[in-house]
Amino acid sequence: MATTLAKLADETGSTGELLRGHARLLAGWMQQSGVSRRCPITTVLLELAPKDRGVADAGRKAYAARLAIMKDKLVEDGFAASRAERLAILCVAALQGALIQTRVERSGRALETAADELARMLEASL
Repeated sequence: MATTLAKLADETGSTGELLRGHARLLAGWMQQSGVSRRCPITTVLLELAPKDRGVADAGRKAYAARLAIMKDKLVEDGFAASRAERLAILCVAALQGALIQTRVERSGRALETAADELARMLEASL
């Protein structure tokens, strides 16, 4: 996921574009799989991380990679590093929650809506 996100970050002009593109990509993957096989990080972490230190460490690294990519893009957009770090947490958390909602609703609407609203918020903040 981090590799895909990093590639998308390089191809987009702003964090808003990155969020929208990432949401479209995730929604497409979920649709292709019948919305049954995506969100592996969430499923594994919720079940195993409380009991397995290795899984918890891997989960922290996976999220840290995504957060770093998002933070760097936000700094590139003009946000101060401390603000970018907090906004990156918000963006990753919102998309992760939208992934769960997408799986339950069997629709990419939550992902695309969350990404679009985050993008609008970020654009208005600049």
